[in-house]
Amino acid sequence: MRTTLDLPDSLYRGLKIRAAQQGIKLKDLVTGYIEAGLKGDSAYSTTNESKPNPHPIPVAWAGDGTETPSRTNAEWFSILEEEKLAESNRISNPEKRPTA
Repeated sequence: MRTTLDLPDSLYRGLKIRAAQQGIKLKDLVTGYIEAGLKGDSAYSTTNESKPNPHPIPVAWAGDGTETPSRTNAEWFSILEEEKLAESNRISNPEKRPTA
């Protein structure tokens, strides 16, 4: 059966991330959560140790072969905000720009 759910954006993003991390479809993740909730299982997990994740999260590697650490969305937003602030400071204080 098909249905429509109205979810908060942050909850939807969290579900999408969890499904991607576990290598399953969003539909399967939500179905599992609902089934577990109906059974009264508070610690539902779809992780299947015997089945490898067919779609692992990509890992970034630096040019020297070192792995870039994984970061949360909050960490990425913080990094981007710091970069925006630094750029704003460079624009408003042109005398402090580094020389080439």
